[in-house]
Amino acid sequence: MVSDITQQKKLETRIVEQKQHAEEMNLTLRNVLKSIEKEKKEFEENLSLRIRNSLLPTLSRIRNERDDEWRSGYLSMLEEQMISLTEDFSQALDGDLLRLSKTELRICRFVKAGLTGKEICDTLNLSFETIQTHRKNIRKKLGLRGKEINLHTFLADRGL
Repeated sequence: MVSDITQQKKLETRIVEQKQHAEEMNLTLRNVLKSIEKEKKEFEENLSLRIRNSLLPTLSRIRNERDDEWRSGYLSMLEEQMISLTEDFSQALDGDLLRLSKTELRICRFVKAGLTGKEICDTLNLSFETIQTHRKNIRKKLGLRGKEINLHTFLADRGL
């Protein structure tokens, strides 16, 4: 009889330990699920924000653009933005480029091609000061003001 009680006590202790272990596992799983839900919500919010700030303005520009060449350029930009949604979500869309005027976009293309300010002046038939003002505005709109980054390098990395 004594051995039966000892055996029963061992079984009860083991059951209590297994119950505690199951409760700990339950708590861990609940925390993991909460974390997954939080990440999912952040992902959805980030996706929604990227669509509102990048894709929709591009669609608006396409809708309002009368020039076929510019419309084609905006369509290419939209395509790149949509591809970036599926490739690398951590990489921001280039919605900042939509803030640029047509002239600023043209100057960006020249800068990316490696033309100097003087060469851009001659090509666009604008004064050097005007080109410098556009470059300053481009840097401001792209968030580069006060940063030690070359505009040419920045634009080349962005694939404008």
